[in-house]
Amino acid sequence: MPFESLEMQPIVYDTPPQPPTLDLRRIEGDALPAFPTGVSNPFDIPPEVMAAMAAMNLAPPFVPPAQSRATRFINLRGRGSHRGALVATFGGVDRMIVFESLLELHCLRMLLCDTAVIDIWDQPPAIPYRNVAGAWTRHTLDYGAEYADGRFIGFAVKPWKKVVDQKGRPTEFARNMARVRAAAGHEIRIVTERSFSRVQVQDAQIMHTWSRETDPHADSVVRAIIPTLHGTFPLRTIQDVSGLGGRAYGAVIRAFRDGRLVKAENKRLGLGTLLKAVRHDH
Repeated sequence: MPFESLEMQPIVYDTPPQPPTLDLRRIEGDALPAFPTGVSNPFDIPPEVMAAMAAMNLAPPFVPPAQSRATRFINLRGRGSHRGALVATFGGVDRMIVFESLLELHCLRMLLCDTAVIDIWDQPPAIPYRNVAGAWTRHTLDYGAEYADGRFIGFAVKPWKKVVDQKGRPTEFARNMARVRAAAGHEIRIVTERSFSRVQVQDAQIMHTWSRETDPHADSVVRAIIPTLHGTFPLRTIQDVSGLGGRAYGAVIRAFRDGRLVKAENKRLGLGTLLKAVRHDH
């Protein structure tokens, strides 16, 4: 029973939902600090300094990533848990995005390799709603993703056993998500370990790693080679033809992420993976 098929019915409120009250200044223990809203990055380099360094062919100085925008603070210590942060780039700005479990990390990597996603908000503002017991409460989604077509989709990440019970019925959590979706006014998707395969997770990790690298020359060379190839071929073919060695490998991964290549077999991306070029008919 896929999570998409869970019944999620809208509800009628006796009173309109109240907007959440956020305290973005609070910092507790070793939790990640709040994202400083309305304040420029204290590590911003003046444009004239950057221009002078570029003129001297100097590499720009290291700039730490911006803090997470999470509105709910997570304790980074936890026995048996998998917590941390990834660095992602949106709008030319590096920013930390937190996760609280291995499943959240998998979901985050899947979102990061989707080129239609233009921004990700970890732990976005809590959504007030009336739960199945009739009481007002709040729920903080794990991620909110903004797409290039204007959509905003929230993601609630939970193990399958917390979404569907042993008899195949939606759990209280799943039923409450219907009410959260009605209160939020935008699409919400429940993500479990059944939402993606091991191969998809491995590919997402590889794509995120190589998406962090920039090599315009290698990308240009690989993109010129792809239309000349026909049928199926191993990934190493492009690397050999390009003569760029390891640089070409990263460029091929980025081309795959961008939809210029597809896999011809269900195996994780590697030098021996069989690929096909995507033909764009005009």
